[in-house]
Amino acid sequence: MLLLCFKIKYPSRVDLLRGNHECQKTNRIYGFYTEMKTKRTVAMWVRFNKLFNEIPLCAAVSRRMLCMHGGISQHITDWKSLAELKKPHSIQECDDGIALDLLWADPTNDCCEFRFNVNRCTSVIFGDAAIKDLCKRLGISMIVRAHEAVQEGHQMMPGGRLCTLFSAPNYCGNDSNSASVMHVSPSFEISFTTLKPRINPENVAADVLKRLKAETEAKSPNPQP
Repeated sequence: MLLLCFKIKYPSRVDLLRGNHECQKTNRIYGFYTEMKTKRTVAMWVRFNKLFNEIPLCAAVSRRMLCMHGGISQHITDWKSLAELKKPHSIQECDDGIALDLLWADPTNDCCEFRFNVNRCTSVIFGDAAIKDLCKRLGISMIVRAHEAVQEGHQMMPGGRLCTLFSAPNYCGNDSNSASVMHVSPSFEISFTTLKPRINPENVAADVLKRLKAETEAKSPNPQP
C-alpha cells in the first residue's frame, strides 16, 4: 500500500515491477486472498489483481541495466522481445513464455545456460553463460533481480553481471537476513545501503544471535562500474 501511495503521489519518480505473488493463482494460495477476505472483501482481492495485471514485468535503466523480479528467459532474443511483450492478464498468460521466466526464474552456479527449475517446479534456472549471452545481446552491463532472500540483502553473481537484491529484512520473521537498497550513480557506479533486521532474541538461534551481535554493521561493497 505504501508503494502504491508513492506511485500515486510521485508518478514520474516511482516505478513498480510485478512479482510472482502479483499473479492471481499465487496470491490465492499464499495468504493474500485469505487476508482480503478476512479484513476487507473478496471483491477487494479481485480489484487488487486487476491492478497487478497492469504492472510492468521488467524495466531498463538507460538500457544499461535490466531489472525484473525473477530472472531472464531463453526466449528473449533482443529488446523487441521485451518491448512487444504483453502484460499477462490471465493465469495461463502468467504461466507461459517470457512472462513466466521474468516472474520465476533463478540464477545458479550449477549450470551454464538454461535448465528446468526443479526447486520451484516451474520456469528455469540459468547460469553464467546465459547471463553473458543476454548482456551481450542487449548491450547491457548488469541484470538486477529479487525473488530470493539473501543473507546480506544483496548478492553478486561471479563476474558481477547479475545482482540479487532483497529488501525485506528478517524475511518471514525467522531468516535474520539484512535488507539492501541499490544506488546507481549517473556514471553507473553502484553502491548499497544495507539495513540489519530488528531481532527478538527469544526467537533466534544462539549461533545466529552471536553472529549478528559480532557484526558492527552489515557489509556493503565499494561502488563499482
